[in-house]
Amino acid sequence: MYEISKEKSFYSSLTILRYTYAIPSTTEKSGLTWFRFIFIVIRLASLLNFVILPCLHLISTVRAKTGVDISEDLSTMFGAFGFITNAVTFLILYEKWSQFFIDVEDCNRFEIPEGIEERKKKLNLYSLLYALYAVCGVLIYGVIASSETSYCKRMNEEHGLSETCGMFTPIVLPFDGSNVYIRSIIFGIQMLLGMFTLPSTALISFLLYEGVETLILHITQLKKCFIEVFDVASNAERKNRLRFCVYYHINILSLCQRLSSLGKYTSGFLCMACALVFGCIGNLILKSKPIAGISYLLEYVFALFLLCHGGQRLLDETLSVADVIYDTKWYDGDVQIMRDIRFILARSQIPVMIGALPLGCMNYALFLMIMKTSYSYLTLLTQNT
Repeated sequence: MYEISKEKSFYSSLTILRYTYAIPSTTEKSGLTWFRFIFIVIRLASLLNFVILPCLHLISTVRAKTGVDISEDLSTMFGAFGFITNAVTFLILYEKWSQFFIDVEDCNRFEIPEGIEERKKKLNLYSLLYALYAVCGVLIYGVIASSETSYCKRMNEEHGLSETCGMFTPIVLPFDGSNVYIRSIIFGIQMLLGMFTLPSTALISFLLYEGVETLILHITQLKKCFIEVFDVASNAERKNRLRFCVYYHINILSLCQRLSSLGKYTSGFLCMACALVFGCIGNLILKSKPIAGISYLLEYVFALFLLCHGGQRLLDETLSVADVIYDTKWYDGDVQIMRDIRFILARSQIPVMIGALPLGCMNYALFLMIMKTSYSYLTLLTQNT
């Protein structure tokens, strides 16, 4: 398992994921058993509070035919299900993620990329700031939700509803939840679950972006090595340098493919749910909760943008290797070197893309498609609610 330390990459993200019980903090059997128990309890409680109970609220609202806005129920249900799926798949694949972290940081076989220490510090800082923003978003949403108790009670009286007021998300309980102590306990549980669920999902998205940025440093170093191949006059030395570049290139491509596969299965469903969630949150902003909805929407949009921006960056950088090779003095090499360069160029023109199961791959085109689809959902909701 990847050893987390301040001197390494991914430190802030993995540390916070440990505190939110998204990944284990020990490899001992007793510790892993306790972690799995807490993980299952948190995810099942999140499923109950953010998927099942809002679903019951949605059904009761639709049956009453009151015309009350249901976009908050839909966004909570689909968003929370995406969060839970993201956390579960990340944990299932964590051994592979851990091995990827080890291999991408292993610079013993090849050169240490320039600027890697500065990049580590920046990414760890950005990860911490992103986690703080996610926590603040949960707090803002919770405070605004609890302040709308009077509006909720009025809607219950006017339409004969049984919504439990003052909650983090709209819910219907199978028992009387009017007691202030019961409502306070449930609200506190929902806030706590939100603190565990949202920041962990945000940082899983950020981890993929961190992996991309670390790989790009290696790709930049590889391009520099390709340029240096023809800085010497000896054909023998050129061949040795070119051989080193080929091995380095193969290693980077292998790491890129592994990250692509991990990203596809970890965050694919989250990307698929984003369009509907964006549309519902947009309707929520227009109808009832502008400030809470905006903070909620921005966190979602930023998580999706991180995934798509990372995928686009990796695609562009893997393609740029061919341009750098073509701009070298390959024409000064002998016939053997020029023939090898042709094969390297052919492979370099095949980009590496991060999959987004089942939507294709993560890039700017996917981001634009999701935003356009979410606008269609928003138009539909505004016309029918």
